[in-house]
Amino acid sequence: MPINYPEYLSASNGTGEAVRANVVVAREVGSAEINVDSILNWPQKFIATSGELDASTGTFDPDTMTVFYGHLSGSYLEIDEYAPGYSDTGNAMNEIIVIKPSTPWADKIAAYSGDGAYNIDGGEPDTLYGDINSIDGGVV
Repeated sequence: MPINYPEYLSASNGTGEAVRANVVVAREVGSAEINVDSILNWPQKFIATSGELDASTGTFDPDTMTVFYGHLSGSYLEIDEYAPGYSDTGNAMNEIIVIKPSTPWADKIAAYSGDGAYNIDGGEPDTLYGDINSIDGGVV
């Protein structure tokens, strides 16, 4: 079943900033379930970035960074699909996972607003110009 990308655009559950999650059990390539220490304020569906932090810069190490579409499954994160240009490399213990406006996030916003309309609910297209909140409850 194809992904309905607007459902993945929220950056929190609406009650506050989604906290950074730390991988607590290594995930092998091919497994979709990520065991993390916190899902506080995470939305049900999301676009997330995972990887190791470069100790000298505090930014993601590009060699370990992965962007994926996912959803909550109890207290776990479940990977639905990888963003274009990324593939499954597994997750090491203590890697971090964050929701942030990543390139795939911005690309989806541009794609759905660039033509002025997107069919959100299967009916007539809704106009997005000037009202980004018309995407399934808004972009938080």
